[in-house]
Amino acid sequence: MNQDVFLSQPIVEVENYKLKPIDSSDLKEIEELCSYYPPERRISATDLLEKINQEYIDKNGINWGIYLKNELIGTIGFYRGFDKSEGELGYVLRSAHRNKGIGSICAEAIVKIGLELMELKAIEAYTAIENLASQKLLEKVGFKRIKHPNKKTAAYRIEV
Repeated sequence: MNQDVFLSQPIVEVENYKLKPIDSSDLKEIEELCSYYPPERRISATDLLEKINQEYIDKNGINWGIYLKNELIGTIGFYRGFDKSEGELGYVLRSAHRNKGIGSICAEAIVKIGLELMELKAIEAYTAIENLASQKLLEKVGFKRIKHPNKKTAAYRIEV
């Protein structure tokens, strides 16, 4: 895996969106994104930002804010698996920005970064079995469904 992204996080511009590191000026929007996590996994916006920054420093994760006209509307990034030159894709959009194709546009750009710049050999993604919109997004970007032992989880993978 090429770890140059941990020296200087790339800023990605795709269509009307800018994907860049998140900072503390976005805490209000991050708080809304935190509310989407199940109660047992929910943390504060400040804690989430600290976690994102620490994962980047530790080279265990890289996360981009998805911005539209300087407003944070979501996040997208890679986590876990870097030791095997793999990554797990994760993303979330604020509710007002869902089902508009934004996730697909940004996921396609980030998957390209993962496979080409980061030189990941594979990327996996997981979503709730009932989250058909997320499954459709993953398939649109080129992921293929794979088996997962948890019947409540849909698993997807894309390889070089």
